[in-house]
Amino acid sequence: GDREAVLMQEITSLQASANAAQVFLQKLSGQLVDKGHLGVLLSRRRREAQHKHAKSAAQSGTSKEILSLEESTDAHLREAYEVCAELEEGVAEAHTFCGERTEELIEQRHAEEARFEMDEAELELRLSRMREEYAEQWEAAERD
Repeated sequence: GDREAVLMQEITSLQASANAAQVFLQKLSGQLVDKGHLGVLLSRRRREAQHKHAKSAAQSGTSKEILSLEESTDAHLREAYEVCAELEEGVAEAHTFCGERTEELIEQRHAEEARFEMDEAELELRLSRMREEYAEQWEAAERD
């Protein structure tokens, strides 16, 4: 994110400053080497500065690796959260669909039950009429 970008800029800026200081120090050391004992001392300090610079460059590389790892980890987490959000949305849609489908099935069942009860009542009425007709026919046949 922004923090990583700022850190990368600072690292790059520090490397550039260190390189510029190194060049300047080498130039001065070169001029003073000819001046005797002071040149030897400066030459020694220059080597120390070079070692420090090398160590700093190594640390900078490690810092870049850490930042890169953090960025890739953040990207992976964002992807995982997006996938989880999509899955949760899908589950919610499925629950909604199932709830609606359940209501539809309950309504269908009630309609079927009502139709069945009407059919049952109609059949009982027809059966009762048929019994009455049969009874009337039976009585009429006995009379004749």
